[in-house]
Amino acid sequence: MAQVLSWSPGSSSILEVEQIPPAYRGVWAPNKEACADPVWQIRMMPHGYDTYDVGGRLKRITQEGSERTVLALFEMEGEATIWDAFFKMRISEDGNSLTVEDLSDPGEIDYVRC
Repeated sequence: MAQVLSWSPGSSSILEVEQIPPAYRGVWAPNKEACADPVWQIRMMPHGYDTYDVGGRLKRITQEGSERTVLALFEMEGEATIWDAFFKMRISEDGNSLTVEDLSDPGEIDYVRC
């Protein structure tokens, strides 16, 4: 069952602008070996992210609980389809690992910084 998220009226993003925080930006992959292959890479940028076959344009972002966890709403595009996706993203204290949970499809994926 999909989790329903609602943004609280008046809630704001972490930086008062809709941008992915600097600590989350960069190139990520499932493991260090995958960093060498663009097919496995995720490129996280200020206003969205790109993978080999799908891209997401950031629509909304807000802090969730801890200072290292955010909820983000992306407009996704890939395979001739456009859809919205909610993600919970948690970065490690050292900034070298990222856990991403697709809230419409339960389960987490861990990434390492390339």
